[in-house]
Amino acid sequence: MTGNRRVLVIDDDLDLLETYRQILGERPARYGEALRNLIAVSAPPDRAPFDFDSAINGEQGIQKVERAVAENRPYAMVMIDVHMPPGKDGVETLREIRNIDMQIMAVLISAYSERTIDEIQQAGEYDVLLANKPLGQEELYQLARNGCSSWQRAEALRRSRLQLEQQNRQMQESSHVMEALLSRISEGVARFDKNNRINAINPALLSQLGRPLRTLLGRRIEEVEQPLQAQGMVVDRFELPDGNSGMLIVRKGQNG
Repeated sequence: MTGNRRVLVIDDDLDLLETYRQILGERPARYGEALRNLIAVSAPPDRAPFDFDSAINGEQGIQKVERAVAENRPYAMVMIDVHMPPGKDGVETLREIRNIDMQIMAVLISAYSERTIDEIQQAGEYDVLLANKPLGQEELYQLARNGCSSWQRAEALRRSRLQLEQQNRQMQESSHVMEALLSRISEGVARFDKNNRINAINPALLSQLGRPLRTLLGRRIEEVEQPLQAQGMVVDRFELPDGNSGMLIVRKGQNG
């Protein structure tokens, strides 16, 4: 998996933070004592490490998320211990983090909790995973990998949506410009799409046809072209450079 692999772990236990780093970050020469309480002692398989970061309490974690967003280097996911006395607990920390970065994937980890499931879900905007200690190394690695994968999919969807919105704005702007230009042309002009459906007609052509605009938009261009030709009008079609639309220009015939 490529892309954003930034993982932040927030826990008040320094030994556990080191254990997380050993499992998720660059492979160390040996493991710490905390492995005995959290995971199996056997070394994890050789895998691509995550871009690991840690914080010793909620306040520090919130600051790191805020800085990451400001630097346009957001974390893909955060793992937070629920019970972190005496400062902010995991639920409060998650609530503030989500106010800073709504895209971040979140996992709350706890051996026991003074908070209800509803409180935890509300803090995470109903988009948070819950995990109980002790965690196996495979489970921990899977949580990180799945969180980063989910962030990538959500980010791709967000970018696609923004791109589509931008294209729609550009199309609307182009349409307004085109309508303004058509209104200034004395000859009759109609624009049609790749399916030969009319999407714009200037006032000059409307006057020639003697029909309201609402009855023409969406009709096939042939329904306008053929009657005009029958009246002796000179009708020319042109394909526009975008390859998805064309223009119909109508002029009076020599005898018209």
